[in-house]
Amino acid sequence: MKRILFIVFLSALALQAKAQKISLETNILDYANLGTLNLEANYGVSQHISLLLGGRYNGWEFEGKSIHDVISNEQITAYAGFRYWPWHIYSGWWFGFKGQWQEYGRGGVWRPLLEEGTAIGAGVTAGYTLMLSPRFNMNFAAGFWGGSKDYTLWNCRYCNRIQEQERGFFIGLDNVYVSLVLVL
Repeated sequence: MKRILFIVFLSALALQAKAQKISLETNILDYANLGTLNLEANYGVSQHISLLLGGRYNGWEFEGKSIHDVISNEQITAYAGFRYWPWHIYSGWWFGFKGQWQEYGRGGVWRPLLEEGTAIGAGVTAGYTLMLSPRFNMNFAAGFWGGSKDYTLWNCRYCNRIQEQERGFFIGLDNVYVSLVLVL
């Protein structure tokens, strides 16, 4: 039954695509962040509101001069939310709200310590979408998010010495966007 409902939902989205209610977006700057793959889909529900669903993935780590010098920003991130467009969806200024989940492991970029954990929270984003043509846009934005995270801080990736293990709250920069947008 769930598969049938999912197929009906996807079919309804495909029929609405002719009205330019769907857009697909990828952030160019994320690829410069150690090759982070990303994709976001937006669905316009009215002239001023679009729903969004997206994610990021980075499963790569890079070795430095020795086996203990590892640079990584591994992550699996999923988020869903909405954007409000004062003028019209997919053009001009907008601001958004989203709920986000992330499993991550990062280290070696700013410090040799490795932090691994899971975070869940909410975020706000604001930006501007520049219309290049009826089907292509560029999106410029920045966002912050905060919430709760469970993490372990290791002295190094391979030594198995835990420096810190905690649960706590955080607030930080979520992402900076320079995105290519395809409007379907």
